[in-house]
Amino acid sequence: MSNRDYEYNSNICKVCQVQFSLLSPDEIRNNATCKIIDHTLYITSQDGVSTPSPGGLYDLKMGAIDSNVICETCEQKSSLCPGHFGYIDLAKPVFHMHFLSRILKLLKCICFRCSKLLLDDDELNIDSKDIYEKFDLIYEKSKKKKICGCVNGCGSIQPTRYTKEGIGKVFAEWIYKEKENSKKVLVKPEYVLKIFKRITDEDCIKLGFSPNFCRPEWLICTVLPVPPPAVRPSVKQDNNQRSDDDLTYKLIDIVKANSKLQEKIASNPDDPYIDDHVTVIQYHVATLINNDQPFGAGVPQANVQRSGRTLKSLQQRVKSKDGRIRGNLMGKRVDFSARSVITPDPFIGIDELGVPINIAKNLTFPEKVTELNIERLKMSILNGYDTHPGVKSIKKMGEDSIKNLKHVDLDKMVEELKIGDICNRHLIDGDIVLFNRQPSLHKMSMMAHKIKVMTANTFRLNVCVTSPYNADFDGDEMNMHVPQSQQTVSELKNLAMVPTQIVSPQEGKPVIGLVQDALLGASRLTLNNSGLKYIMPNLSDFEEDFKYQFLFNKKQYMNLMMWNKAFTNMNMIPGNIHPKSQNEYWTGKQVFSTVLPDINIKNKDTNIENGILSNDSDKNYLVKKNLATSNGSLVHIIFNDLGKDEAAHYLNNCQGITNTFLLHTGFSVGISDLLINKSVVNKIEDFIQEKKKNVNDILQEIEDGLLEKKYHTSLNEEFETLVTQELNTATDEAGRLTIDSLDVVNNRFVNMVQAGSKGNIINICQMIACVGQCAVDGRRIPKHYKNRTLPHFCQFDNSAESRGFVENSFYKGLQPHEFYFHAMGGREGIIDTAVKTSETGYIQRRLIKALEDVKVNYDLTLRNHNEEIIQFLYGEDGLESSKLEKQYIDDLIDIEMDEFKNRFKNPETIEGYIDKKFKTSLKSQYDKLYENLLNMRKYIIKHIINEINNEIYQAINIDRIILNNSIKYKLVSLSDLDPIELFEKVEELISKIKINRKDIDGETYNPTYILHNIIRLKLSPYNLYVKNNISKLAFYNILEEIEYRFNKGFSEAGEMVGTITAQSIGEPATQMTLNTFHFAGVAAKSNVTRGVPRLKELLSVSKSIKNPSLSIYLKDVKDNDVTSIKKIKNSITKTCIRDLVKTTAIYFDPDINDTILDQEEHKNILENEKQWNEYLVSNEYTKNCIEECENQGDDKSCPYILVIEFSKKKLLDKNIELTEIITFINNAFNNSEVSTIHCAVSNNNTTDDKLLLRIRLKEGDFEDDDFNLLKLMEKNILDIKISGINNIQGSNVRKIDIKSIDDDGNIYNNKQVILDTSGTNLIDVLANNNVDTENTISNDIYEVLDVLGIEAARLILMEEFLDVIISAGSSLNPRHIQVLVDTMTFSGNIMSIDRFGINRSNYGPIAKASFEEMTDQLYRSAIFGEIDNCKGVSANVLFGQEANCGTGCCDILFDESKFFAENNYNMDEDLTETDCAKLKNNFGYSFDNEEEEEDIDLYEYDF
Repeated sequence: MSNRDYEYNSNICKVCQVQFSLLSPDEIRNNATCKIIDHTLYITSQDGVSTPSPGGLYDLKMGAIDSNVICETCEQKSSLCPGHFGYIDLAKPVFHMHFLSRILKLLKCICFRCSKLLLDDDELNIDSKDIYEKFDLIYEKSKKKKICGCVNGCGSIQPTRYTKEGIGKVFAEWIYKEKENSKKVLVKPEYVLKIFKRITDEDCIKLGFSPNFCRPEWLICTVLPVPPPAVRPSVKQDNNQRSDDDLTYKLIDIVKANSKLQEKIASNPDDPYIDDHVTVIQYHVATLINNDQPFGAGVPQANVQRSGRTLKSLQQRVKSKDGRIRGNLMGKRVDFSARSVITPDPFIGIDELGVPINIAKNLTFPEKVTELNIERLKMSILNGYDTHPGVKSIKKMGEDSIKNLKHVDLDKMVEELKIGDICNRHLIDGDIVLFNRQPSLHKMSMMAHKIKVMTANTFRLNVCVTSPYNADFDGDEMNMHVPQSQQTVSELKNLAMVPTQIVSPQEGKPVIGLVQDALLGASRLTLNNSGLKYIMPNLSDFEEDFKYQFLFNKKQYMNLMMWNKAFTNMNMIPGNIHPKSQNEYWTGKQVFSTVLPDINIKNKDTNIENGILSNDSDKNYLVKKNLATSNGSLVHIIFNDLGKDEAAHYLNNCQGITNTFLLHTGFSVGISDLLINKSVVNKIEDFIQEKKKNVNDILQEIEDGLLEKKYHTSLNEEFETLVTQELNTATDEAGRLTIDSLDVVNNRFVNMVQAGSKGNIINICQMIACVGQCAVDGRRIPKHYKNRTLPHFCQFDNSAESRGFVENSFYKGLQPHEFYFHAMGGREGIIDTAVKTSETGYIQRRLIKALEDVKVNYDLTLRNHNEEIIQFLYGEDGLESSKLEKQYIDDLIDIEMDEFKNRFKNPETIEGYIDKKFKTSLKSQYDKLYENLLNMRKYIIKHIINEINNEIYQAINIDRIILNNSIKYKLVSLSDLDPIELFEKVEELISKIKINRKDIDGETYNPTYILHNIIRLKLSPYNLYVKNNISKLAFYNILEEIEYRFNKGFSEAGEMVGTITAQSIGEPATQMTLNTFHFAGVAAKSNVTRGVPRLKELLSVSKSIKNPSLSIYLKDVKDNDVTSIKKIKNSITKTCIRDLVKTTAIYFDPDINDTILDQEEHKNILENEKQWNEYLVSNEYTKNCIEECENQGDDKSCPYILVIEFSKKKLLDKNIELTEIITFINNAFNNSEVSTIHCAVSNNNTTDDKLLLRIRLKEGDFEDDDFNLLKLMEKNILDIKISGINNIQGSNVRKIDIKSIDDDGNIYNNKQVILDTSGTNLIDVLANNNVDTENTISNDIYEVLDVLGIEAARLILMEEFLDVIISAGSSLNPRHIQVLVDTMTFSGNIMSIDRFGINRSNYGPIAKASFEEMTDQLYRSAIFGEIDNCKGVSANVLFGQEANCGTGCCDILFDESKFFAENNYNMDEDLTETDCAKLKNNFGYSFDNEEEEEDIDLYEYDF
């Protein structure tokens, strides 16, 4: 076997563990092959031949540099020599710059004089498993120590700090209060080396270092390893000149500088210039490792000598996406791959791939010669190297060499061909290949196809398969990879073929369905409409059922059936007889029925029985909902009921007949489809003008100050909200009028939209009626050009047309300014998409890295690579997400209690539907059924579908199972199923469908509780007897199928659900907008961040989120009780004096008893105050105080007053009186001992236009200080809180529809009042008696963690993730979010999905290094001697070995010795193909003669 040709199952040793360490100077010397002392690279002999210089950087002991040179160490040529290290002994030690930060921290942990630890054993006892964290905590404690005072310490004063300057210069500083006593000392590397050498092994262990793998002195560079020539190759050019690597030039500089330093030391050790030479070596060593680090002012980066470009150092070669780890180890270039443009071909199968013949001849598959294929391979060999199908090379059995067939005798090769040889043949039809489009957003971006060799130079792909690839045919290129072993082919065929990927695990619905032409053709083929009489005028002769459909005679019918592989005979769908000509004809629905397998569907829109689409004229018009990728579509039902192959056949056959049908009947779009009558045009114009007038009216209200605010926003935002609502209404109404005026049958635009093949209603409206409002950043066109949008509009013009409303249509034509505005919106979309791609790509990479090791184990638990349990059951029920279906339970929820009792509690309901011989009393069974379903009804309403439709997700669609069996075993008489037997068998089935899991509190939690009761509901006597008339045979088939579907629905062990979760969340993230802008009041919870920014906040678990908010559920409040809602809102929303104020001003008004101000309101205030004082004077208790205050005021009061004008409307809205405000102000500035200010206020009941508050300082003079002091006091006064809760800046009222249920089971539709706040203060809000503490939540994860704990934080994380995805218009199975949040929280703390969270977690060093901060992570791992157990995906991918996931999770145990001994074969002899053929019938042999143990049912396992 050659060294580059390994068999798939070769016994290659697997890397099980990696120990990170630093090499000591002695280890470097011992492992090196030579010492580098000469900076010259070559020696030229007398005859002009250049050879590598001994002791130079190309010394042949380090490896061969040319193909004709032999390595002196391993005696191999350059192609086989791996290279060997050399070393340079440095004359003086220097710092490793990448270790310098650790060196400085380590110096602070030990004594500067005696090298002992500054902490005693008690202080070193730190409870932390994280070695990085432990060292950092030791450092934090040690840096506070000023004296070496531990046991046996020397007592010397320690440096206050260590600092680094320039290139490797470290200073120790002693800083004192008396600056003259402070000092700063240069600490040379050799002194640090001495300090570190004195540290004992015991102290090293206490610090977290391993004496065997990293002694502290090894952090100082004394011996520099020299990488072999294989790392820094020397390339000979055409002119015999050599081009050397950047590293070689840098090593030359080091050798030169080191030689000069050695000479200086030898000649004069006290030479003051020695330090300068050491600095030069320090610079070269530092730039060899990392040339990107800042060295300080005046120190440049290292450049290559000849070209002058920046040197690419070792660190730059390792890190980043193109570095050695990510670019060459984690991701590799591969052979046997091809890339080309894709083009559509609807007539090849969805699992086929059209491959250009040139690619098929260039790429090969190694096929082993057997008795079954030898003749075919001989024919291929005779075709030769270049003729397809041919063979390019042959590898003989037992030989390492491969024989190329390009220039050999082919006849001779055929004669020599034997069984066991391997032929590297051309690709042929039916070969399995892997097809991929980048970016690979989910696992459906890489699928296996069968080859179909074709002409031309592009890959041919079925149009239906473009959706999972996210591909189109505008020049997209895709990659094809050819497997090179039968094992790989087997895995691709069984796990990755296109039919196996029809249903996505993201939300359990198809990703492959009919698209575009096939969708339109199928829709038109099944169309029922009287308008078809214009297409086929002879339809009037036909019967009523057929007169409004497409009809086909026998010839047309057979032309279509040519493309239908499911068509077998004419009796498959019998034709109809023409009433006059007596010729056979087929309707469009009958034609479509020929591609349907044996399925049954009955709902309000579709009626299919035994694969026959009913001719009912009111139903069965198939559109995108039925034909494409919706949940419950035809392809979804076929896939789940009949399997992947039937689903693939349906799609292939459907495309064939629908595309041919369109080809024959024709379908084209013209300008006539955009024409509407004049009256509709006038209506549209009138309506738009009316809405534009409404916008002008709103503008006038703003100018007059009459606009009433509805939301907690600024006036400008309020205005924009109202204007946008008006203009959107104009666009919507124009679209409605347009659609109503179009002919549904004859208008081809409407045909496409209704079928779902292309476009939507908005596109039609913009073409015909009105383009509508153009937006930038989610808002109307902003003003530029000096307060105008464009130069020809007036300044401050806020009208509809000046701010981007386009009232013309594309058909009518746009005005120049409308075209400009529309282009602005389009440009924003292009830029946003470009930025979004990188943002969401990085988000998905973070998710993949955090979840890549999470998988399902054989005990059904979810664990990571460290065997830490993430979930006890995947999704809490263990079911695979792709096998779940949306199901409706209307018959449990949407019926009144009287009917509920009649169905499930009254045995008399089934009388007349069962045989009279079944007369047994059923009261006890019905009572138990009623109790179970009533409890289920309550549970569903309270916990599951409180706010959404009556739908749940389960792996078993019982309704369809019942429908299939009721049709298959159709009864025409009474049911022969005994009701007693029915109840017993249903409970017996439920006992089998059960997974028990014990919670921490010891109680058993049954995740199949909902499924149990759905089985009881669907298999209830009413449903089986009354609604479906089920026979006994059908009933038993239903039971078997339910049990089979349940057991089949579990996730397979080894399934990498973490990666599926990351892809399922990351893929819809690419559809989100980068920035989301919302106007208050337009949508629910409009004040929160959404889209990509919110997703980034959640993944990073940011402590300072952009828009913190509470969703406060109010209890015991009716939705129409406006007074109570406003009262609660005011008690929660923080109100400061500032929020109630109109204006403030400071006036000069020196007389405390009178005023020089002209406004009547000021005089009224003083008059009211005078009357109040007279009343107080009449009271003996307050008389003296009043007189004293008046005397003080005359002499010392401030001449300036602060006047605050309040808004009457705001005071009324907040229910606050001015006397309350004065009380708060007095409490803030006056107390029982000192009174600093005097307040006078208007009467609340005054008829004055203004409500004023006059504030004066009681002590002051005529200096400017009083004015400035009053100005400072103004801010403090305005910030005084009057009511509400701190941090709650505002709130909006939102009402949602919910369902509630009473103890009797009656369901009520109610409105829940919710306050959405700006700002959060959860703990204070929960203290409010009007707040529902169970449902009130905060979107600040850390606040929830602090207040309610980790489980509450987990739930909020899950709700927030779902809210982000759903609000973006996507859908997602919640189990994916569960996996993500459980991974983030299973440790008891929240792990952020970024480098900070991943680096703090228990991931292996290789996994951390493969993500971010690659070189820093490798440095840390080496310093602390970490071990990677290579259990994670990243480590195994890096080493190119099979990971412990998927099919790599298990091995086949086979007792070879026992098997061969039983069959009389010697294990030491090779078996021929004939021998193997003789053995093939003996595989019924039992390898264990002992009695078989009882099977363990994992689904019954008690966790």
